[in-house]
Amino acid sequence: MQEITALAEFVSKNKIKQVERVAIRGKAKTQLTKLYNLLSSGKIASEEEATLMFFGNSPNRNMYFSRLKRQLRDRLVNTIFLIDANQPGFNDYQRAYYSCYKEMVAVKILLGRYAQPAAIPLAEQMLKKALRFGFSDIILGVARDLYTYYGVLVGDKKKFDLYKDMIAEYTKIYFAELRAEEYYIDIMFNYAKSKGSKTDLADIAGKYYRELEEVTQHTQSYRLKYLFYQISILRFEIVNDYLNTLKVCEEALHFFQSNTAYVSHSQTVIITFMNKQLACHTRLQQYNEGTELAKRALKSITEGTLSWFNTLSYYIIICFHSKQFQKAYQIYEQATGHPKYKQLIQNKSEEWNIFQAYVHYFIMQGKIKPDVHKPASAKFRTSKFLNQVPTFSKDKQGANISILILHTLFLLAQGDYNKIIDRVESLNMYTHRYLRKDDTFRSNCFIKMLLQLPHGNFVYKPVMRGAARYWEALQSMPLHAARQNAELEVVPYEILWEYVVQSLKGAPGK
Repeated sequence: MQEITALAEFVSKNKIKQVERVAIRGKAKTQLTKLYNLLSSGKIASEEEATLMFFGNSPNRNMYFSRLKRQLRDRLVNTIFLIDANQPGFNDYQRAYYSCYKEMVAVKILLGRYAQPAAIPLAEQMLKKALRFGFSDIILGVARDLYTYYGVLVGDKKKFDLYKDMIAEYTKIYFAELRAEEYYIDIMFNYAKSKGSKTDLADIAGKYYRELEEVTQHTQSYRLKYLFYQISILRFEIVNDYLNTLKVCEEALHFFQSNTAYVSHSQTVIITFMNKQLACHTRLQQYNEGTELAKRALKSITEGTLSWFNTLSYYIIICFHSKQFQKAYQIYEQATGHPKYKQLIQNKSEEWNIFQAYVHYFIMQGKIKPDVHKPASAKFRTSKFLNQVPTFSKDKQGANISILILHTLFLLAQGDYNKIIDRVESLNMYTHRYLRKDDTFRSNCFIKMLLQLPHGNFVYKPVMRGAARYWEALQSMPLHAARQNAELEVVPYEILWEYVVQSLKGAPGK
């Protein structure tokens, strides 16, 4: 059901005008039309609900609905090829990307049906575009078709040699890109579901960097250079060397902004490196520089794109770190209020669920004045929040730390001391099992500080006495020097402790 729902939403949101004629074949009020409209408007919650809606209690309802679903899926897939890439939301690179891949499919179909007089001119025209934008896989595929045509069927020596040389050149480029892609994914796979520190990967990133540095001396392409810089950055990013990360980001930005062959289609890449700079400015407490960079980046990004959401996530963290809580709330509303928010992949939506929890915590602390008409002002339920982060909850040395801390903070703010007491043993066990390494040192200290709440009977002075040595240990490892993942502390523990103290001081009889 998820597949066809995503297809229906995609077709609807890309405003493909021919959907009524091509996908549904113009039959008004048919079951296909009805199902499409319900799916694209998000009015079907489950496959069971849809099956009953269309076929009631028929004994064959599951079979009938599967057939209906398959028919709609086939028509929606056909409709995708009618996407209008000339809409304002597409840049030159995206327009070229969609048209090249669409035309490549057309060439393959025409050649398969022996329509060479139509296929070859289309292939040659498309190849020029692919060469301009560096789509090596398309260049290689189309050059092979033209090489075969002019070598086997026509016998044109000049064009035969042209495409033969092109195949040799782009085979080398394509395999270099595949190698770089393999190296990059090999590292990033470790971060897909975990925000825990992975300092052991720094040596691997260094090895990959040295290999690719040699490759890029004699092989150049847009994608190869992008992946090369990504891996170059990872060498320093993994070990939280923010100054060197900033330096490599500057090198990457200079390359893509000054290279005239790439500048027309480098905006997404440029934003990627700017976002990495945002993370560095946050950890180095360069909040003014980070804020200005975020504003500049957002002006050049299309709203609703993944790059836009990523930039907003870095921006909201800057605001939390610099105590701009009201601005953090505004960014949260901006992101979650966008129609594309519901299309975020799970780990990204869970990240925003954590941001939502912090927004509500600071609403409770009186640091955010919410707009009562906005979604974030709706009643926040801790139990619902805990169920909205299933992937992060498994990340024991990463994002789950934030979840545990937030749960405790909410219980304290609500004065639910008994539940905090009930959690003491599990929190103690958690620190011993998962937070014993240097890269979780700060988290270990802060949870030990929180454990002093029940030890001190939630009374200010005893709690502060018990927490003193852990506070000193936390201070001995400032955030910018910690080996932990840069995104682990959405709000620095020093700031959170301020509000723990305020909760204790404001408690009745404390």
